[in-house]
Amino acid sequence: MYMTDIENDIANRDSRGMEDAFRALVGWPKEDDIHGATAESLSNALEAICAALVGDDSIMPGDTVDIIAATIGEPIGGTYADGADAVSNNLDIFKARFDGADDLDDAA
Repeated sequence: MYMTDIENDIANRDSRGMEDAFRALVGWPKEDDIHGATAESLSNALEAICAALVGDDSIMPGDTVDIIAATIGEPIGGTYADGADAVSNNLDIFKARFDGADDLDDAA
């Protein structure tokens, strides 16, 4: 996954793409590689995607629910809206994971 893809998904309001990016961002760095990203771009994308997923009643994969619940220390609902709300209310915890992230573009 590339940071430019995430930014395009946000700009185009592509819900499927934003759901994919949400999973990658909350599970970062273990969930998926995000090439061309910096700590700031990851943080900005997570915040924008959380705002965009308000009202998204699609069901998140159980692994994503588990990651969010374990990170914040409490159970959450199973929709992307629930996940986005939980992450939004705990943004500092999730953004701290991005601290020190270098440009992840591997020049592939």
